[in-house]
Amino acid sequence: MKKVILVLVICFIGLSSNIAYSQINKSILDTTKQWNIMRGVYSEGYNSESTQLFRISPEDTIINNNQYYRLQQVYYYDTTQVANWQNIDWIREENGFVYVFTYNPTNAGEYSEINYNPSEYILFDFNLSLGDTFVAIREVGEMNNNICSSDFIVSEIDSIEIGGEYYKRISFSGWDEIWIEGIGSNVGLLTSCVRMIGLGSELLCLHQEDELVYNTGRGCYINAGIENLLTENKQINIFPTIVKDYINIETTINANLKVVIIDIYGRIIKRESINNSCQIGINNMPNGIYNCIFYKEGRIIYSQKIIKI
Repeated sequence: MKKVILVLVICFIGLSSNIAYSQINKSILDTTKQWNIMRGVYSEGYNSESTQLFRISPEDTIINNNQYYRLQQVYYYDTTQVANWQNIDWIREENGFVYVFTYNPTNAGEYSEINYNPSEYILFDFNLSLGDTFVAIREVGEMNNNICSSDFIVSEIDSIEIGGEYYKRISFSGWDEIWIEGIGSNVGLLTSCVRMIGLGSELLCLHQEDELVYNTGRGCYINAGIENLLTENKQINIFPTIVKDYINIETTINANLKVVIIDIYGRIIKRESINNSCQIGINNMPNGIYNCIFYKEGRIIYSQKIIKI
C-alpha cells in the first residue's frame, strides 16, 4: 500500500489590512479565467518568444454522456492586437481529474486527405500520491502514445497559500514542473509533461474575472520577435530597490497607473492605483524578494524587482 505524505506549509505572518490578496477558484473549469502562456522557439540563429492566450468558453456539449466546455486560444498575441479567439479542444473536470477531448489528425501530407481521430486524455490528475508516475495516453491514429516520460514521477506534495486559502501543489522529479490546484502547470495549460527540442512553454500569469490573480514575475505579455513596445518604462523610476519601510515612485506618465506587488510564488501582496509620483508603504510585508509590476490601460509597461529587509 502506498503511503501518502502531504506536507502542509503554513506560515503565520502579521499583515496589515491594506495588503490585498486574490483568491483563485480551485476548479480549472472556470469560464472567467484566462491563462497567458509564453511559447518559445529556439534554434541556431533564430530565437523568438510570444504570448498565447487560453480561456474556457461557456459553450458546452455532450460527448459520450459527459459534459464538456469549449477550450479557446489566441496564437502569438501581443498588447497591440485584438484577441481573435479560436475554438480548439473540449475540456471537462471531475473528481480531481481534468480531461481534454481532442480531434487528432491521423495522417497529413501535401496530397493526403487529413482524417481526425477523436479521443480523450487526462490533462491533470490532482489525486496523485507521492511516488506515483503520471501517465497520459493520447490516441493518434491507430497508436496509443504516452505523451509523458516514464520518469514523470511525483517528488513532493505540499500546499501554497493564495488569498488566505491553501491550494494543493504537486512537484515532479527531474522535470522542474509544478502543478497548482486551480491554476494548472507552470509550463502552460496544455503542455504539461511535454518536452520538444527547440520549443519552450511557460505560464506567465492567470486572470480571473479580468483581475490578475497569479503572476510568475515575467509579465503577462512577451513578444521578443518584435521591437519592445513598452517605451513607457523609461518614464518610471522606483527607488530604493533594497528597502525597509517605503518605496518611492517617480513617473512622468500623465495617466492613472496600477502597481501590483507580487512575491516569488506569484501571489499578489499589494495593489495600488497611482498618479504621478508617490510613496508606498511596505513595512508590514514580510522580508523577501518581490516584483513591482506597473499597468497602464490593462497592459504591463514596467516591472522592477525589490528586496524587503
